[in-house]
Amino acid sequence: MGRLLKNILSGARKILVICPENDYVRPQRGAFAQDAKNLRKDAAQITGSLRKKVQSHGKQINHR
Repeated sequence: MGRLLKNILSGARKILVICPENDYVRPQRGAFAQDAKNLRKDAAQITGSLRKKVQSHGKQINHR
C-alpha cells in the first residue's frame, strides 16, 4: 500500500509541477505560439523540397 501511495503522489507532483525537477523548463509567455510558427516554417520547407524532388522525377507510372 505504501508503494502505491508513493507512486500516486509522485504522479500528482509531476502533473501539478510541484517541486519541479531540474530538467523541467517552464514555458515562457508566447513560447507555444513561437513553437507552432517554427513548426509551420519547417513543414513548409520540407514539403517544398519534397515537391521539387517529385516534380524532378516526372509523373508517376502505375504498373497494374
